[in-house]
Amino acid sequence: MRKSMLVTLSAVFILLTGMISCDKIGIGPDGGCTSPPFNDTSLIYKQTQCADVWGYGKTDSSTALMAYRYLDSLSLLDQTSRFMIIKDSTQLSSCLSCTCPSGKLIRLITERGSADTLRYKRLRELGFK
Repeated sequence: MRKSMLVTLSAVFILLTGMISCDKIGIGPDGGCTSPPFNDTSLIYKQTQCADVWGYGKTDSSTALMAYRYLDSLSLLDQTSRFMIIKDSTQLSSCLSCTCPSGKLIRLITERGSADTLRYKRLRELGFK
């Protein structure tokens, strides 16, 4: 009895650990969790309180998916592109304007060399650094 309970608890722990780590990996083209490319380039966007053109979801994952779909509709992404939302309390301020930082960063990860200079230029114009 004790052995089966230990095996069950171990399985549940492994399953929950996998689910938690999935949120930290990124949103891919299919909306699922995927590992970022090994050889990657990263751009950061400071999420605003209410001025991001792709809108806001109820969760960080849904917001990342909305950003992915918006940038993909502009042909600025490819199959290696992934998004992560990182909480960054240093970005918080007492500012209440729509354009003020929300305290979250949207990280775009793409395989090095997959995005040409024109796409990077356009992403930078949209606020990715």
